[in-house]
Amino acid sequence: MHPQLEDYLRQIEAIKQDSQNLVAGLSNKQFNWHPAPGSWSIAECLDHLIVVGSLLLARIDEGIEQARTKQLFSEEPFSYGLLGKRFVSSQEPPVKKKVKTFKQYVPPPDRSLDKVVPEFMALQNEFEERIRAADGLNLSRIKISSPVSKLIRFNLAVWFAATAAHERRHLWQAQQVKESINVA
Repeated sequence: MHPQLEDYLRQIEAIKQDSQNLVAGLSNKQFNWHPAPGSWSIAECLDHLIVVGSLLLARIDEGIEQARTKQLFSEEPFSYGLLGKRFVSSQEPPVKKKVKTFKQYVPPPDRSLDKVVPEFMALQNEFEERIRAADGLNLSRIKISSPVSKLIRFNLAVWFAATAAHERRHLWQAQQVKESINVA
């Protein structure tokens, strides 16, 4: 497997472990607790990632299928480009600038811990499958549009890196919520 893909897999594994540590010992009330009006709960942070990731997976599948059809194979390192690097960097925690999410990405309120966590873990497994499926392909040449705008377009290497960064960002946000929980 390509070293960059192995790195993406390591990142997803770390995200899975961090999310398990995050929710360990929480009640549903704590999981859905809001530290302030208009702020997200731990449940909403994870559910947002499920919503975003689920919409992106279909785009990734299309990109991988098209790359195989066009025989876009390569073992070269994958580049992000200047805008791709900035996009990935903007997703990393800690949050430097709050950004209002697109309407399609707003999570539903009050979801059960027993439902959200398995869905989140299943999504991580899906990302791992896509990373493995991309092995041998030229990720720099596979262009994928964002599910919210065809104007937001990056290569698959950027999407894998940005997805992991975005997940770390919201796990960091959820950890801040957990540290401020004052409900039983």
